Parts: sequence; C-alpha cells; structure tokens
Amino acid sequence: MQSKFLTGLIIATASVTSIFYTTTARALQLSNSMWAEFNQYVQQERLQLQGAELLELDPTSLRWANGVNDAEIYFINEGASFRNALYYSVNNGPEQLIWGDIASPNSIIKEANGPMSLGQGFSLGSYQGDTQLSLFLAPNGSNTRRYGAVAENNPDGLQHMVAYNVKAGGENWVLIGFEDLFGAKGATGGSNQKSDRDFNDVVVAIRGIEGTAVGVPEPSAMLALLGVGSFLGLRRRHQSTNEA
Repeated sequence: MQSKFLTGLIIATASVTSIFYTTTARALQLSNSMWAEFNQYVQQERLQLQGAELLELDPTSLRWANGVNDAEIYFINEGASFRNALYYSVNNGPEQLIWGDIASPNSIIKEANGPMSLGQGFSLGSYQGDTQLSLFLAPNGSNTRRYGAVAENNPDGLQHMVAYNVKAGGENWVLIGFEDLFGAKGATGGSNQKSDRDFNDVVVAIRGIEGTAVGVPEPSAMLALLGVGSFLGLRRRHQSTNEA
C-alpha cells in the first residue's frame, strides 16, 4: 500500500494570540550524534518506545507557554508499511502539511524510494504568547482520516499518539510516536487493521516544547485540592477548639 503524495505549504493566518513568520528557506538536519540520542529509544518493529528516563506527557498538552522563535520538528524514524503524512495546527487553527510522504531508505521499514533522510527537520515558524501545538497523522496520506492526540476524536476512538519529555544536547525536547493502524491491538474484521499498537509508525522530536506529565494534575486542579485541604484543616481545628 504505497503511494506518492505531492507536498506543499499552507501559510497560516495570524491570530490575536499567535503570529506566524515563515522560515521555510532554512534547511534543517540533526547531526548524527543528536539523531542517535533520540533514536536510542526507538525499538525494532512491534515494540514501543522505551527508556527508563523517558517522562510520559499528555500529548494534548503540548505547548510553548511563552511563544517560540523558529520552532523545529525532526524526523527520527518510522516503522510503517504505509506512506504516512504529518500535519500540524497551532492554537486550533487550520491544518498545515509538514511532510507528505514519510519514508526513508534507512528507516526501520526501509523504502528504497523514500524521499526523507533520518534527522531531517522542518520549521514550524515563530509564535508569540501561549501557543498550543497539535499534530495529526494521515495514514497512507488519507484525505479523510486523521489521528491526533485526542483519543475520542480519532476514527476508532483510541489513542494514536504518545509523547515523552527527553533531554538531548543539554536542551528539553519532546519525543513523539504515532500508531497508524485502525483498531485495538490485533483486532480484525470491519475497519480493524490488526494494529500492533507499537507507536513507532512515525517518530519525531520537537525542540523546546513542554507538556503536562501523565498522572500529574494541572495547576488549577492542584490549587483546588490545596483549597479543599486548607478548608478541612481549618474545620478540624475549629472543631477541636470548640471541644476544648
């Protein structure tokens, strides 16, 4: 199931909270040593990203809280028979193409005519203020099917994107993996595609972006919990005073 797709660039419309500047003339490529730092977490086909130091993040929370100059995303590897496409959206704006044919002669599943090199980068532009990033995988370049970070919005209602915080080259990065097959692990029949759920069908790294660690409450939730705790503490102290 291989097909070729034309690539293109759609320039985003500037919004009140985020301003986009094109920087596409700059060719981006990770050094071999930097690429290896990320690729050490990518396992053989049918195995998920692994690394004791990886901190799992909520993929729906990825953002540059204070804006970013020259946001960069890099292709690390891919283990897919599909020729997938990757899109991005900023602050829920229109989807824009990053790469239209994610395949390489040197990837986990090698494609002799794959147009990409491992470590190849793409500039997402520059933004001011709180900037949320959303990524969407188009399996086999589909014009109608997209897999993103919000599980309930995916065609099968399942998670198709994982994100991990990782330190590389002395900087904070987020390593992201996608699953491109429809359905639960091993499921067949109907639209199911006997997915292996390995989340290595497209693996990318993004410089400087941040997210909320899985299992850690948002700051607003923490404040609410602290408020309840303080209230209960005062109530107990009041009761103790009255009993005395």
